[in-house]
Amino acid sequence: TERYIDIAKSDSFGYTLTDLTPYTTYKTVISMYSFQRASPGPPSEPLINTTLEAVPSPPRNLEYSNVTDTSVTLHWDIPEHINGVLMKYTVWYNSNVKEVDKQHITPNMTYTLSGLNSFTKYDICVKAHTFAESNRSNIVTIETKVGNPGNITTLTLPETGDEVSLE
Repeated sequence: TERYIDIAKSDSFGYTLTDLTPYTTYKTVISMYSFQRASPGPPSEPLINTTLEAVPSPPRNLEYSNVTDTSVTLHWDIPEHINGVLMKYTVWYNSNVKEVDKQHITPNMTYTLSGLNSFTKYDICVKAHTFAESNRSNIVTIETKVGNPGNITTLTLPETGDEVSLE
């Protein structure tokens, strides 16, 4: 998209471009206009510059599926405005955090969060990272399923009585 800016001050020796988008490359060309001429003078050589990275907007539409006793599958959309190079996501669950590095980043993210405790409630959100961390996504709350009981390691049968001890 091209945008033209008219700087009508005769004593202007500089101008600040505002409202630029982060991590976007711009080409700037200057031409001199005169009241005596109907057309602009020759354009300057183009200046090519890229604005700096900024904080990304939050990941969008966090949802979950396939809740088990130790894992949950998460799905989310990339931030609306990445504002730089997306380096990773962090998945926050209760007081824990796991990183999803850039090798696993896709436009529609799917990530299986594992190592969870059975029959436990978790509040989960996701953050995106360029050079800085985004705000959090929406929070989803899940409760893992009840796990299978562990194996019996010791069975004690007393010589008398009706009691059985399982460990």
